Amino acid sequence: MNKLQDELILEGITLIFGNWTMPVKTVLPKGSNWDHRGELIFSDDAIIEGDLKVTGPLAFDGDLYIKGSITCESSIFCRGKIYGNGKMNCSRLFTLDDDAKVKVKNKAVLR
Repeated sequence: MNKLQDELILEGITLIFGNWTMPVKTVLPKGSNWDHRGELIFSDDAIIEGDLKVTGPLAFDGDLYIKGSITCESSIFCRGKIYGNGKMNCSRLFTLDDDAKVKVKNKAVLR
């Protein structure tokens, strides 16, 4: 894969239906909104500086840097490290990152 193909930048307002897998590092810049109706999987690192809304399960196989917000009506699964000072709201959060400062009740809020 060449340098131009190993990162995906999603700018503006995006509405997606169905189950999707993002195979490369994905960036959602500040000011961008992504509304996803279905299951969403990030196979590589993800940088969320804008707002991400997902109705189905959400999975991060790589590291997650969150400066914006993530709202998930279902569960979030994260295998990598979680960085940043953004907000994460979901029904349940499953993470392998023991260092993540995350409180889980009905909502998970990254602090």
